[in-house]
Amino acid sequence: MEASVMKRKEVVEEIFLILAEFYKYPTEDFYNNIISSDVDKQLAKLFKAVNYELDTPQFTFWVGDFKGLRAEYSRSFLGITAPFAVPVESVYKVWTNDTSFQIPIANSKGYVMGDSALHILHLFEHFQLQIPEEYAQMPDHLTILLELYAFMIKERSLEECKAFLKDHFDWLGDFEEALSKTNEVKFYLYVVDVLKKVIKEEEKYLEKQ
Repeated sequence: MEASVMKRKEVVEEIFLILAEFYKYPTEDFYNNIISSDVDKQLAKLFKAVNYELDTPQFTFWVGDFKGLRAEYSRSFLGITAPFAVPVESVYKVWTNDTSFQIPIANSKGYVMGDSALHILHLFEHFQLQIPEEYAQMPDHLTILLELYAFMIKERSLEECKAFLKDHFDWLGDFEEALSKTNEVKFYLYVVDVLKKVIKEEEKYLEKQ
């Protein structure tokens, strides 16, 4: 493998691992990395390294204090108050496309552990990886999807990566719409906007390969 290709894979891996951190419950360490502009600067450097046509991120501008960030995370994703937007793929898709399932929720949305979750579980087993315990009932949580792509870009073929992006990130628009209905969640709306742009840039690259 050419050194430049391997370097690109390492950079993209780092980008997706950083983005995955935003969808975990905020830690003080990660918050400090945001307010110090370290995250903005690091991502800008990484974007440039892989020729993503993106502006320097402005997470520092959108974030409030640490207590407020945790409160916003809870309002946005944990269902402390309604409305909220769960960052789990299955929730935004028909629960299953398998017509043999004769249960009321089969053709409905809004449920976890649907087809996409089962596919992620299959991939983890195939790649001999372990789902973290806290995500056992939602293996298609956005954090897991981003971390899995970070693994795939290093270890799997570009065709597999292309298929994964197409299959498992096509719900982000619906997620963003649900999040926009949540009160006072400007920071996480910005986070989703950046993620969508990164996905688009990565898809553009893969389409050329």
